[in-house]
Amino acid sequence: NERFVALEPMANGTAHAAPAAEPFAIILGDACQRVPMEKVFDVAPGDLLVQRVAGSIAGRKDSTLFSSVEYAICRWKPKLMVVLVDSESKIVRSAI
Repeated sequence: NERFVALEPMANGTAHAAPAAEPFAIILGDACQRVPMEKVFDVAPGDLLVQRVAGSIAGRKDSTLFSSVEYAICRWKPKLMVVLVDSESKIVRSAI
């Protein structure tokens, strides 16, 4: 985005979301990734719905994570879903 190119990221990630913020994206990431996703994508709090998962529990249809993502899709209808894992992920490799 323009702020990134201009080397002017959001000030400490402290921008405030609107009271009725609706996330435009779901970020599904590995529990080991401990970087705040709002800083990675340079967005305000409330712009993303971030879900973190450890291991293979993400694939179980009856899991809390699956239900949470399903609810978020129905509730906010985000335009984007990002699955963020490391490049050596055995889970992603086996899924592909």
